[in-house]
Amino acid sequence: MHIPLSLDIPERLQYIRNTLQDIIDQYEINNAFIRINEGMYSVKSHDIERYNIEGVILECVAGCDIVKYKYGKIVTMERLLGLEKGDFKDLAYGKEIYEVPSELDWANGLSKEERESILACNAALNL
Repeated sequence: MHIPLSLDIPERLQYIRNTLQDIIDQYEINNAFIRINEGMYSVKSHDIERYNIEGVILECVAGCDIVKYKYGKIVTMERLLGLEKGDFKDLAYGKEIYEVPSELDWANGLSKEERESILACNAALNL
C-alpha cells in the first residue's frame, strides 16, 4: 500500500483503514492474521507509527465482515503454520522454501515482506 506522504498522520491512518476496508470487501476476505510488532522495548518514533497502523488495522478487521481473525507475533504464526521455533525467519529470509504456486519464485522472486505476507495469509487459513 502506498500512502500519500502529503497526508498528515490522522489522514494517513484514515487512508489505510479505508483502503483496507475496500480490499476486504472487494475480495470477500473471511479470515485474517495480523502480525504485531515483536518488541516493545526501546520504542522509537517509527515504532509509534507502526503501533498506530496496527491499531487501525485491528479496528478495521474487528468492525468488518471477517469471520475469523487473530493477531500475534511470529511464534503465533509458527504455531498456526505447524512450524518449529525459528523456521519462520528461515522462510521469511528465503533460506528455506515454502510451498507456493509454481509461478512464484520463493527464494529469489519475492521480497522478505512478500514472503512474510504469504506466511501470514496461510496462517489465517488455519484459524
